[in-house]
Amino acid sequence: MKSIHFYAATVLLLAVLLFSAPLCKSQPATLKGQATHYADNSQPLDALLWPGNNFDKDAARALLREPSGESSIWAPIPEWEAGDWESKQAVNTRAVKYIGGQAMDIQPLGVHKSEGRFTKGLLRDRKGDIWHWFQSDYWTETDLGDLKVASYIRYSSPGGGEYPDFYAESVDFKILKASNQIATVRRSKTWTRYQDLGSGTLKEESVRTNYDERGTATATSFN
Repeated sequence: MKSIHFYAATVLLLAVLLFSAPLCKSQPATLKGQATHYADNSQPLDALLWPGNNFDKDAARALLREPSGESSIWAPIPEWEAGDWESKQAVNTRAVKYIGGQAMDIQPLGVHKSEGRFTKGLLRDRKGDIWHWFQSDYWTETDLGDLKVASYIRYSSPGGGEYPDFYAESVDFKILKASNQIATVRRSKTWTRYQDLGSGTLKEESVRTNYDERGTATATSFN
């Protein structure tokens, strides 16, 4: 769970644009209370993307991309959710590891540093509704000194069920800079919901499940 503070609303007003409601990709089934319901089977990654191989971003995208999910998805969001937001910390309330296919609760991380900024709501139509763009098929990169993390966001959309606001699938490659070799690879699925706490504060709650290169669930975290 994050407490995210609003620091400057930036909603671009485009009075001439109207959007029809998008068709959203169906989400994995989720049932309340059970971590394993957020850990459905995932497809194994192509062996070229496994640890030990050289990392090729273009080749990875060609193997990971999902053309059916690459078109932009626009969806309406409430006005309180729109704007530029920043977070300082998060609270990990539950952590689950999967050992031999069995879910095992472990000590959650608790309060920890989690800095970030993001923008919600890029357009306002002539009726006054605010729309958010759910982007897919793009890379982000994080420098970790001798290592770097290249993250490919395969797909994002509005969510469903208990977590209606956001759903995303991504693949993170941890790469040795000296050799360009893949050290580890992790596939993730994330479900998110938001709550307006008033006074410019937004609460974000999320569930994230990680998978190894074979498509086996390794951990689920509740924040």
